[in-house]
Amino acid sequence: MQSPMWQISPCMCRSVIIDGVTARSHGPNNDGCDPESCHGVWIKNCTFDTGDDCISLKSGRDRDGREAAMPCEYVLIENNDFADGHGGVAIGSEMSGGIRYVLAMGNHFRSPNLTYALRLKTNARRGGYVEKVMLCDSVISAVHGAAFHGTMLYEDGRNGEFLPAFRDIQVENIKAFGGDYGIFLEAFPEVPVTGLVLKNIAITGVTREMRSMNWKDARVENVTINGKSFPRPGYVRIKSVPHPSCEVEAASEGCGGEVAVSYIWEISSDGETFEKAGEGERFSVPAGASFIRLRARDEHGNEEMSCPYRVLPKTEEGEAARLLCRGMYPETLKEDEKVTRGQLSRMLLSLADRSLKASGPSDTREEACAVAAANRFFPLNKSGRFEPERTVTRQEMATVAMQACGVNYRNASSTYPVCRDSGEVDDNYATNVARALYFGFMELCGGYFYPGREVLAGEAMAILNRVADFAGR
Repeated sequence: MQSPMWQISPCMCRSVIIDGVTARSHGPNNDGCDPESCHGVWIKNCTFDTGDDCISLKSGRDRDGREAAMPCEYVLIENNDFADGHGGVAIGSEMSGGIRYVLAMGNHFRSPNLTYALRLKTNARRGGYVEKVMLCDSVISAVHGAAFHGTMLYEDGRNGEFLPAFRDIQVENIKAFGGDYGIFLEAFPEVPVTGLVLKNIAITGVTREMRSMNWKDARVENVTINGKSFPRPGYVRIKSVPHPSCEVEAASEGCGGEVAVSYIWEISSDGETFEKAGEGERFSVPAGASFIRLRARDEHGNEEMSCPYRVLPKTEEGEAARLLCRGMYPETLKEDEKVTRGQLSRMLLSLADRSLKASGPSDTREEACAVAAANRFFPLNKSGRFEPERTVTRQEMATVAMQACGVNYRNASSTYPVCRDSGEVDDNYATNVARALYFGFMELCGGYFYPGREVLAGEAMAILNRVADFAGR
């Protein structure tokens, strides 16, 4: 009880049984039970209420784990009750020796303070593998991050030479409620997730249904999230800037697996009432259209739609025009003008969750600033003010990009970017800087990030266009 560190931690053991234990401890790094490099573990009839992961399977960190080469394997986790914690059943991040043959069944995850029910976390410094893992026959009555979350961008992310692997992971017969996402699973493009099976899953009450990045040949059957069946089309958008009589191209990605799609083009004169005007991957914009919209439909009738795109005069091109056609109007900013928080807030409205309400300080009376504050695009100052006229630094812009792109990393620890001036990056912004660089939202200049440099409008427009493409706008 109230342990300052991991509470139960068998290391390099065989034939371990943990039965009927209550692990209750809230604070930093207060994991409940962390078997490390063990062979044959049975965790049953336990209650977990922790300040960090409830159960976390491990097999050594970095070089030590790789040289020992002792996987954590043959683990059965059943009939346990999970309350608070970062992850219910977590795997990693110290898993350099590999983790395999894990079955979690008949468990109950029940706290809105539980971030993830099943959690996989690693990076390119850890290496190792996670394979032959199954979560099944369980109820997730409350969770606030995701029912199933896996990422290779934990801590150091891609900054390393030891690529990890996610193989043969199965989630089956699950009912879940709540969270930022229903299912969130991503891998590096060099090592996609293979052998993934998602079957008989029903998830409701989530903000975003799914993030599926770099899955290869996934098997997805009878999966519904917020009433939508998966796999289905996702990230539907139009390439380039629509002009009268010009040809535009459709783009979309399979969400939850590969899907064959057909495209339907619609036009409107007022941006509200649309009518069908064509089909196919390419479309010639009619001279009289003021707005166009794209629908992507798969063979099962699942359909997703792009936002309306404004048709611009032929003379308008460039980053500002790309934002304008997507409803992210950059006002009358000149490219060499410093951009303010208020100006960025107005540009970000279409990427924000406008259902979030912020009472906010008196200087967020403008809707765009209030929405930006509620979405945490910008932190308030020490006096609790938004400061809409304040300019934006590059390290602040990295947080804007990561908050607006639609990818949320809760409890993913922190890291620093790899750049020549990493020591000048403020601790509060370092992880977002590293991720904004990884996703290509921002770039280094001669190996330097220049975290304190003020962002010019032209640079802000380029960054927001990349973010909007990533978010499927």
